[in-house]
Amino acid sequence: MLARVWAEPSEQGSAGNHANINREEKIVGRSNARIVPYWWIVYMAAIRHASSIVLGVDLAGSTSRPTGLCLLREKKQCVTWIVRRDDEIIESVMRHRPHVIAVDAPLSMPRGRRSLDRPEPVHFRECDLELRRRRIKFFPITIGPMRALTRRGIALKQSPEGLGFKVIEVFPGGAQDVLGLPRKQHSLPKLVRGLRRLGLRALTAGVTGDEADAATCALTGLLYLSGDYAALGDADEGQIIMPKNRPTV
Repeated sequence: MLARVWAEPSEQGSAGNHANINREEKIVGRSNARIVPYWWIVYMAAIRHASSIVLGVDLAGSTSRPTGLCLLREKKQCVTWIVRRDDEIIESVMRHRPHVIAVDAPLSMPRGRRSLDRPEPVHFRECDLELRRRRIKFFPITIGPMRALTRRGIALKQSPEGLGFKVIEVFPGGAQDVLGLPRKQHSLPKLVRGLRRLGLRALTAGVTGDEADAATCALTGLLYLSGDYAALGDADEGQIIMPKNRPTV
């Protein structure tokens, strides 16, 4: 999969010029420009913050179902595990003190929506509508089991934010679409191999789908820290953080 035009640094350029060239995504009309795979762009963007710590949370709508966690830290070393209760998630936050917590769950209500418990005409946030415009499949947050996940996500966010931690909403299925990876329901082994190719080499073939999604959450959080992300929606209403759209050549 090819994505961007990248420019090799000139042999005679200064260190400052090299830094500028390395941050350019597309350079036109240079004889030393070359096409590189998009996964390499993501990999290089993420390792700029290799010393950062990110906790990815693939939150379940109920404590009766598993929640996947992924700790992503120095040199993109990651560890995944399963929890069920909110206090286990908060305990992990306090133990590892991540720079950002990337949660796969709605963390805000649509503007104008007052309750999830009674019928109301508002079902979508601006970030949800942006997903739909980009043809990224998702479940509306006010229907079916998504209501329970939304309640849990909004409640869970308050504890770490009250302790001074940064919490962002992410969507691993959408991130996988952007990064050209299959979603877990299509092929979990291929998803794991794709995440390993992006640098998460500690992932093993035996991880669950919840853990693989948590790893995708953590990777999105790392891209957020490096500035290589897109914030969908309105900041006051609530945003979804995604990898930048796959560019066209």
